Amino acid sequence: MRGPDVLFKLIKIRFFSPIIFQRSHIESPWRIPSDYLIRALTYAYSKLYNISEWFKFLEQDILRISSLILIRRNSLYFPEYGVKSYVSLDGDIVDLSNLMDTVSRVRIPRVEGVEPTPFEDCQLLTPKYDWGIIIGVREDHYEKTFHKVMASLKLLGELGFGARKSRGGGRFKIIQVDNPKNYGVKIIASGIGKLISRYMNRERNFRKIKAIRRMYIEKSRIYYGDNKFKEFFVIAEGSEIEVSDNGLLEYFENDLLHNVPLYYRPLMVAI
Repeated sequence: MRGPDVLFKLIKIRFFSPIIFQRSHIESPWRIPSDYLIRALTYAYSKLYNISEWFKFLEQDILRISSLILIRRNSLYFPEYGVKSYVSLDGDIVDLSNLMDTVSRVRIPRVEGVEPTPFEDCQLLTPKYDWGIIIGVREDHYEKTFHKVMASLKLLGELGFGARKSRGGGRFKIIQVDNPKNYGVKIIASGIGKLISRYMNRERNFRKIKAIRRMYIEKSRIYYGDNKFKEFFVIAEGSEIEVSDNGLLEYFENDLLHNVPLYYRPLMVAI
């Protein structure tokens, strides 16, 4: 995201219902990472506009997106993989036990003679707080891009995040568009900072990434069918590193023959 200036906006959202994660399909049950948001927005955008235009935004590095951010007492709490919770810039940590819950369920088979199977869903209790997503758009594309991203995010709020969306899981509304600077936060896309998105350099080589204080490496899985998934390692939120490239963007084809983005471009808070 070099060259033209980047305009960063904080999109504040409010959830109507928890985000539900099925046990067998958990990626990161305590947060919604930036790459998950990109994949969800890819689907929402395809329902409203030409999907090739969305892929152009990603490929030409017109757009950057953070992971989901918690907002409490007018402060931003960013996901930090090292403690697996949300941490403010002054070090205050949200008690994750107040945000997570487990629901026991029973799967009733449709085949006679097969016993019901108990299982559990995890819930991120999002209605307890307001939340936010930081979106960066290159200034020379802002007029053409931002309103379409917002329309896609609005549709995503109607569809919901996570599992059991047909029953209302993970639904939200946009409540405000704000400037991160109003929260004492400077957002950057390169240089030295603290990651607020997941990231991987183009070479997929951790040794070429300079850690300033700490660097968290996370195994990630993306499920795209029955027992089908992509698995690889990425650098997680909360890592304090120096970034000199625009990260990784690749695609894979899912069972419906749709291109799914593997999006690991960096977004950081300056430190």
